[in-house]
Amino acid sequence: MNPLWIVSLSAIGALVPMTVYTLIVWWLDRHEREPLCLVALSLLYGAVPAAGISLAASTLLERLLTPTVLPDVFDLLAVTLFVPVIEETAKAFPLFAFRRHTNFNNATDGIVYGSAIGFGFGMTENLIYFLGSFLTGGFQHWMWTILLRTVFSATVHAFTTGLAGYFIGRIKFSRTAPGPMLGLGLAIAVLGHVSWNTAITLLADSRTMSQFQLLLIVFPVVFMGLFILLQHSLREEARIIRQELAEEATIGVMAPALLRRIIDAHRLWGRGRRRLGVTREMLTTSTLLAFKKRERRCLREHAEDCGLANEIDGLRAGLRHMCSNSDNF
Repeated sequence: MNPLWIVSLSAIGALVPMTVYTLIVWWLDRHEREPLCLVALSLLYGAVPAAGISLAASTLLERLLTPTVLPDVFDLLAVTLFVPVIEETAKAFPLFAFRRHTNFNNATDGIVYGSAIGFGFGMTENLIYFLGSFLTGGFQHWMWTILLRTVFSATVHAFTTGLAGYFIGRIKFSRTAPGPMLGLGLAIAVLGHVSWNTAITLLADSRTMSQFQLLLIVFPVVFMGLFILLQHSLREEARIIRQELAEEATIGVMAPALLRRIIDAHRLWGRGRRRLGVTREMLTTSTLLAFKKRERRCLREHAEDCGLANEIDGLRAGLRHMCSNSDNF
């Protein structure tokens, strides 16, 4: 087969599935979807800088430790410890730096951005594996590698970085210092990655189960884990929305009946939004208002709220205007 075709098909096989997975996770965030441009940038960060940093750090570590450690011992430590720590740190770093952005509002946003970074990282990793499999094993091995890694392996990166993003996103609604929450999220992400790599390494020396059989078990578990984490975070968001918007009905920004309809529209994933007389703009503005209010409430020093008061006033004024023009007010 023409090498150019192999490269092209490998690139398509690496890009398309990871992009589709990213869009699925983005779509599941029914309360307040993130700007697609930022999700795309997260995907790109995982694919280029995170992958490059991880590769460079792993290569440097190998050159420093190989002379003092037996090669077999180093390979085992690299796969089961060094690589997970390096990769998860590289993937999680921008989430911590980005957490103050106006579009990073809660734990669900952390899951979406973290998953996008993980899928981007898996995209580059898949491309490397695809090309390497063709060079070492030929066409049949290339096809088998595409099947296994596209459907299974790269989702682990999304799950672990999504976990880190969940805890980093919770910093927004926490009165404690951000360091412990970041450390907890990173530790759990590394532990998940270590567990995965260790299982694959042990399986390579065992004949009890093939890698394909393990992947058939792990893949649905990992994807379901990501889905459950996202749904748990969305339920937390729904509770915040109900609590924070209740005040808006009390002070006359919206009628209690309209508040109930906005809450119902969230529960219905937007399917009943038009039937309930709630516009997409109204749903987005009210949701952002709830999140900004909770974020400001959780700040220990309200005098340094980084402009949150002005954001809240602007969102409240916009919501009041929309509600006053609504037939339900």
